[in-house]
Amino acid sequence: MIFIRLENLTAFPMHAPKWAVASTSGAGAARHGGRANLPGIAAVYLALDVETAVKEYEQVSSLLPPGTLANYEVTVDPVVNFRAAKPCTSVRFRFAPPKESNT
Repeated sequence: MIFIRLENLTAFPMHAPKWAVASTSGAGAARHGGRANLPGIAAVYLALDVETAVKEYEQVSSLLPPGTLANYEVTVDPVVNFRAAKPCTSVRFRFAPPKESNT
């Protein structure tokens, strides 16, 4: 794994209005859980562009609910650099036949 430091990134979260006053608390994600956190674990979800932040928020409903878009300057260290990885061109799976039961 290659670790790097990302400095002075502009990152965008989009919050439901009730969480906008505590936008860095991660309380909304802690209440419901998400892809990267279980319920009870605070997390702040950020995107590197506005469009992605809006699309992530839009998953809540097919109609875009009211939201607050913010921007932060962040530095992350260390972070795994997946950009340097070679793209995967094929994946092979081998499935074993189900074992017969003796019952």
